[in-house]
Amino acid sequence: MEAAGGPAFDKEIRQVSSDEWEGLLAESTALGVKITVIGHLPSDQSRQHIFISAVRECVTNCVRHAKGDEVTLNAGEESLEVTNNGSVPAGEIREGSGLTSLRLMVEKAGGRMRVEAFPRFRLMIQINSCYE
Repeated sequence: MEAAGGPAFDKEIRQVSSDEWEGLLAESTALGVKITVIGHLPSDQSRQHIFISAVRECVTNCVRHAKGDEVTLNAGEESLEVTNNGSVPAGEIREGSGLTSLRLMVEKAGGRMRVEAFPRFRLMIQINSCYE
């Protein structure tokens, strides 16, 4: 049985997520960063929020640390991989507050996050679907 107002509530959630994505695109444009998407963001709202948060962190780090201007994401329902066209990290990546917060968010959702420095920066997130 559907709760009263169910479809409107679902539509409202999708709109918020759409707004979050549109906000990220506007922020990246303002920073001079092009986002290339291969695949699609997950339909699950909590995974979608985590993936958008990850892309936002990668855009910021692309500009701040790698001096790049393009972020590419390969996304699906349960996984996200983000790379950039910036400089290759000089060594192992030390997680600052942004990546650490993101890792905690991913792990709280039951997922895994991995960051690689070589041969180029790559952030990978896997959050499997839960079936009841």
